[in-house]
Amino acid sequence: MDSERFFFTDGELDGIPFQPLPPEELEDAAHHVEIVRHLQEIQQLFRMVLFNLRVMRDNYKWMRSGEVRCKDRPAEGRDHFIAVNALVVNLIGSARTLTEAMDCYIKEAEPKGSAAAQSYLDFSHQIYDHCFAYRFLIRLRDFSQHGHSPVSQQGADYRFDLRQITEMPHFDHNRQIKQQMDAAVREILEEYRDQPTLGVTLTVAEFTVGLFRIYNHFLICAEAHLRESMARFREILAAHPENANQWEDGPQFFIYDFRNGNAHAVFVDGDTMKMLKNFQQEAKETLQTFQHDWDQLKEGMIFIGSDGEKKEMSVL
Repeated sequence: MDSERFFFTDGELDGIPFQPLPPEELEDAAHHVEIVRHLQEIQQLFRMVLFNLRVMRDNYKWMRSGEVRCKDRPAEGRDHFIAVNALVVNLIGSARTLTEAMDCYIKEAEPKGSAAAQSYLDFSHQIYDHCFAYRFLIRLRDFSQHGHSPVSQQGADYRFDLRQITEMPHFDHNRQIKQQMDAAVREILEEYRDQPTLGVTLTVAEFTVGLFRIYNHFLICAEAHLRESMARFREILAAHPENANQWEDGPQFFIYDFRNGNAHAVFVDGDTMKMLKNFQQEAKETLQTFQHDWDQLKEGMIFIGSDGEKKEMSVL
């Protein structure tokens, strides 16, 4: 749902009671409204990632070996190549947008240098530094946005071809990622005499766990400041009951600013901390589910196919 909306009132607010807030209170109220809105939008981005994962699972079976199947048949041919690339590009694009939104929230909403902000930065950097699949796919979003298909196809086998990606013209890779991919290419070619590729299924599954670990930690880090901001906002509500109004039979709203004929208002009937707890619970359960699937996937125990059932094979 929209986190904010604009209404034409045709002058109906002209006579509504309103007491201008002192500058400090106005700043605190506007800050609280903004961080709640931002958290709601970040939760929506998280669900967009889940939607893209569900679309991937609903349409294909992603085998641990790298094989992709559609309706129990090998996903061969140009149409499947386009579809698989579209699905992967959509996933990594929505994931990158989520990470950028979390980074923005920490930078703008959390007090500078706070323990919560540092905890988030340390945790997200740890995932980035120690999980190549996460680091690789987050950066691969830029590669796809420059007009390149990130997934290579051989029959029904779908992989990230490291040599093709590193040698692609007209694109400059992140230096750290480029160095690691070059090293992996050399090792595989020289020691294993094999093609330097990464299977899509295992790479995406590991990447997803890393992403959800960061989101889960982000919501934990956001709690303390949101609680403090909520307490301050309640003080402002109590100090200015004249600014609390009710629009016909709708929920109660509080006008915190009124300028140039425009009222800035927020609904106050909801429980902000309960909202965050619901976000945290969903994030925790999602992480547990994907972590369990990833653990079993590594052991070759399951797949989650287009029929939604777990079976004794390995897929995404």
